[in-house]
Amino acid sequence: MTVRREKEDKLVGWLRHQEDDLAMAAASHLKPSTIIRVAQGALRRDDKLMAAAIANPQSLLHCLLDAARLGHEPGTDQYWLIPFGDEVTGIEGYKGIIERMYRAGGVSSVHVQVVREHDFYRSMGDRTPPVHEYDDFADAADRGPLRGVYAYAIMTSGACSQVIRVGRAEIMRHKAMSRGSGRSDSPWKAWEEAMWKKTPLRALEPYVPTSSEWLIARAQAAAQSRITAPGWAPPVTAAAAPLQLVASEVTGPADTPDASPAQPPAASPGADVAAPAPPPVPQGAGEALPPLPGEEEDPAPAAQATPPPAAGAAPGDAPGSERHRKLIGVVQGHFKRLGYTDDEREQRLAAAAVIAGVSGVASLNDMTPEELSAVADTLSRQRDRDKLTALLVAQEEARHGE
Repeated sequence: MTVRREKEDKLVGWLRHQEDDLAMAAASHLKPSTIIRVAQGALRRDDKLMAAAIANPQSLLHCLLDAARLGHEPGTDQYWLIPFGDEVTGIEGYKGIIERMYRAGGVSSVHVQVVREHDFYRSMGDRTPPVHEYDDFADAADRGPLRGVYAYAIMTSGACSQVIRVGRAEIMRHKAMSRGSGRSDSPWKAWEEAMWKKTPLRALEPYVPTSSEWLIARAQAAAQSRITAPGWAPPVTAAAAPLQLVASEVTGPADTPDASPAQPPAASPGADVAAPAPPPVPQGAGEALPPLPGEEEDPAPAAQATPPPAAGAAPGDAPGSERHRKLIGVVQGHFKRLGYTDDEREQRLAAAAVIAGVSGVASLNDMTPEELSAVADTLSRQRDRDKLTALLVAQEEARHGE
């Protein structure tokens, strides 16, 4: 057995001992063993990637944790593993972003398309899909060079999300801040259209659900609303025993034939039977469900009740939980990789949060798991402090220019 093969086997064995860490970070639909096996296949297919992983196994583990958190299999077109010298870098592809949007359950379709010089394109506003016509069978050269790219989603309600439009100049700024974009094997050269599509999809994320936690919270709110709504009663059937409604933690009410309520004792003949008192109306009963992003209606009167918080939040999402601490560790790991000290981390946290679409951040401990995930995802695409600062400035300029 060669020395190289011994190092490869040692690396694979080391990865298998990281299953517990991957399990804590992984999305519920993804098994840690699957992550390791898929990553092992990607390493075997790419000598440069294998060499970088052997030289810096911690960089590989960081990428696998990031992919697990996003719910992607590493080394696929959803999440690329790219070697940069003696380091492995993980990059979420545009297909991975779309897959997260579908997985959350709030959209029925996601649309992203590049616009070339000879295409017919006309904007129809911020909440209406643009008119884009071109020859489906024409070569890219016949359609001309790339001019811009747009993305939007159709919500399950049928409403259109915010339409994101990005021109060539802004795309070039993102490319200039991307590590290794000038290399011959850079994704910007090998998959140019894919990299263009990724930029507006990132900007679309704040306008659509991208986490299955949103779907769970909505189902819980729906279940709680149906149970506590005044005047609501479970359906009556011809069965001898009445049905009983049980609220599931995720899926909502369900009939449970094995849990029939005890029958009241029969009244004696001639006895006075008092009419049952009406049940008290629970506080917050009948309040509206939280709307989908993109379904927002005109502002309601001030007297309208606001939606109650979803009942039965997952214990693993609470501050101080194992998952919460793990996500804090992922964010801190990104800051250390970027070269920040502990003092500088607090100073830069707000800037990173703004880029990730999170506002009002005081500290890592005050952030929710979704906010921590958004910040970690943003930091994972940065390589040094100067580029992080440049990205913040570019985002501010783009916002003021709209």
